[in-house]
Amino acid sequence: MDVSIFVIYLHLIFAIIWTGSLVALPLLFIPVLKKSDDYAKYMDLIGYRLRITGWLSLGILLLTGTYLLLERNLYKNPLMHAKLTLYVLLAVITAVHDFLGPRLGLSKINRYLGRVMLLITLFIILLAVAMLRGVVL
Repeated sequence: MDVSIFVIYLHLIFAIIWTGSLVALPLLFIPVLKKSDDYAKYMDLIGYRLRITGWLSLGILLLTGTYLLLERNLYKNPLMHAKLTLYVLLAVITAVHDFLGPRLGLSKINRYLGRVMLLITLFIILLAVAMLRGVVL
C-alpha cells in the first residue's frame, strides 16, 4: 500500500473521531446525563476520556497533515494557510476549554467554547473539501 494512502486514511479516521466527539457530547451524553443524580461525576469521567481522545486526535492530525502538506507541496495554497490558522486557533481554544476552564470554574464559557470548537472544525472540513475539489483563491 502506498504510504500517502495510509496517511490520508489515518488523517480521515482521526478527523472523524475528533468531530464525532464534539458532536456526541452535546447531542448524546449531556441530555442523558442531565437526568442522572451523578451528572458531575459522569461528566468528569467522560470529559477525561474525551480529553485523551481529543488530544491524541489533534496530535495525529498535526502529524499526518504535516506529512501531506509537505508531500503534496501545499504550503503555497491559501486554503491550506487558512486550515493551518484555524487548526492553531482550535488547539488554543481546546487547551483553554480542557485545562484552564475547569480550573477556573468557567463551565458556562466552556459550553460556548465547545460550540466554537465544533464550528471551527466544520469550517476546516469545508476548506479540506474545497482543496480536494481544486478551489483556488
